[in-house]
Amino acid sequence: LYAWEDSRGGVRASIVDETTGVPMLTDVSIDASATRARCLAFKSYLYVYYYKSGSLYARRINPKEPTAFDAAVEISDTVNTSNPTYDILNYANIRMIFAHNVQGASEIKLGFVDENPTVLAGVLAPKTISEAATDSIAIIQGTSQKIILAYYNSTDKLRATILNNGGTTLVSPATIDSIATTVRNITGYNSDDDETTLLYEIDET
Repeated sequence: LYAWEDSRGGVRASIVDETTGVPMLTDVSIDASATRARCLAFKSYLYVYYYKSGSLYARRINPKEPTAFDAAVEISDTVNTSNPTYDILNYANIRMIFAHNVQGASEIKLGFVDENPTVLAGVLAPKTISEAATDSIAIIQGTSQKIILAYYNSTDKLRATILNNGGTTLVSPATIDSIATTVRNITGYNSDDDETTLLYEIDET
C-alpha cells in the first residue's frame, strides 16, 4: 500500500502485489482535502490514516479483494489545526494505537483502535497527557508490554513518557534532550538488552 499527497489535491493511494509487483488498485482518491497520510497493516487489512480539518480519519481495504476502500471513519475530532502532528502504531497485531496533538490545549490524546476501525471505550478509552507535541510525535512499542511516547515542543524540547499497553502512565514525562533546534521526526527501536533507543531528525543548522 502506497499513499501520498498529490498535486491534484488531497491524498491518493495505490496497492501493488508485493510478490509480483503487479498493480492491484491504482491512483485512487482517498480524500480530496486530506493531508499527512500514513499507511498501516493490521491483522487482515491495510489502512490509510490522514488528517483533515481538525480530525484524524482512517480508511480500510482488504488486500485479498482490493477493489475499493471502505468509507472513511473519523478516529478523533480534536486534532490541533495549527500543528496537526500525529502517529499510529500496530501494537503487536492486538490493536492500533493513535496519538495526536490536541486543539485548544497543551495536551496529547492517545487511544486504541480495533480492525473495524472503531475507537475502543471502557478501560481502553482515549486518554490525555498534559504535554504539547507541536512539532513531532512518535509511538514506539517498547519491551515488556510497554509503550514509549516521544514528542517535541519548543518549550519543553524533546520529551518522552512510558505507558503500559492500556495507556496508563508508568513513567512520567521527562526531557530526553534539551536541544533548541526543532525536532521534525522521531522514531525508535528496541535492543536485546531491554532498552529502547530514540532516533530523531532536526532542522538544518
